[in-house]
Amino acid sequence: MSVPLRIVALRFDLETSPQKIEQQLIAFLRELRWKARGFDPADLEAAREADRWSEELLACSPSRHDGEKICRRAKALADRRIRASGGAHLDKDAREKLRGLSDGVRVVQLPSAHRADEIAATLHDEMPWMAQATTLAWHAMRESVRSGAPALRLPPMLLDGPPGVGKSYWARRLAELIGTPSELIDAANEPAGFAVAGSQRG
Repeated sequence: MSVPLRIVALRFDLETSPQKIEQQLIAFLRELRWKARGFDPADLEAAREADRWSEELLACSPSRHDGEKICRRAKALADRRIRASGGAHLDKDAREKLRGLSDGVRVVQLPSAHRADEIAATLHDEMPWMAQATTLAWHAMRESVRSGAPALRLPPMLLDGPPGVGKSYWARRLAELIGTPSELIDAANEPAGFAVAGSQRG
C-alpha cells in the first residue's frame, strides 16, 4: 500500500518570477483597456496574433510609464509571494530543486505482518542462499508493522558475494514484492571495482 507523505512545508502554487508576473500584469492591463473601448474580449487574442497591430490594439498597450510601474509592482508581488511561500530563506536554485517534492513523496506501508511473512517466504523460496539478507529484511518489515510506523523501514544493507550470486536481483525482487521502484547504480567502472545495488524505500 502506497500513501502520499508531505515532507516540504512550502507553497509551490505561487508564481514568483518577476518577469512572468510582469507579463501577466501587462496582459491584464491590455484586456482592461480593450474592454473599456467597447471591444469584445474574445477578439483580443485574434487581434494580437494578426500580422499588423491595429491602432486600437496599440492604444491598449502599456506606455513606457505604465511599463515602469508594472515592473516595480511585479517585483514587489514576487517578493511578497516568496515570503508567503515559506521559501524566502532559500535561493532560487534551492527552491527549484525542492519543487519536485511539492506533491510530497509516496511511502510504502505493509498492511499486516502476514504480508511481511509472505514476502520473506517468496524471497526464501526463490533464493534460499540469500537467507541471511532475507531474514534481516523480514524482521525489519514485521517491526515496521508492529510499531505502526508511517512507512516501511528497512536497515541499510551491504550485500557481499561473487558476481552472479543474485545480489542485484534480490534487491530488485524485494522492491517488487514491497511495491516500490528500484534503482541500480553501477559502480563497476570505478577504481574500487564494485557495484552497488539499492532499492528505493519509504
